[in-house]
Amino acid sequence: LYTENLGHKCWNGDDSWPFTLGLWHNDCKTYCDAFAWCKGYTDHLMENKNGDLVVVTCELVVDQNMYVEAGNSWPIGCSGTDFKLKDPSMHGLEVDVKKNCGVCHNCNKGTDTCDKCKGTVFGTGSLKKDASDNKYNCYSKGW
Repeated sequence: LYTENLGHKCWNGDDSWPFTLGLWHNDCKTYCDAFAWCKGYTDHLMENKNGDLVVVTCELVVDQNMYVEAGNSWPIGCSGTDFKLKDPSMHGLEVDVKKNCGVCHNCNKGTDTCDKCKGTVFGTGSLKKDASDNKYNCYSKGW
């Protein structure tokens, strides 16, 4: 069961930058349902030519401890690095995701030395008000 939080991004409980995995489509709920470590998702909306808001991308919000306990390793590379995520509900198929760990300047693409979110704790989760012109909605799972 998800709680809809309009005009907010899903965030870590201690207000630190969360580890998220971006998808280039609008079906984060299906993927969040498949992974216990997914604590919710944030939709990014934009206006289409008719002026209607549509989801263009979404991000799974990751509990890092649960993610590692599930057998995943930390994705190497800067925010924006693409990698494959194995989807347990799709019997060996992989999903293309984009690592998001905070904006980092002068990042060395072969390391993760400037990840703002590595080691942060999701905890109880929180909401971050959308202060930009972009539109975001957080759908929290169980918090």
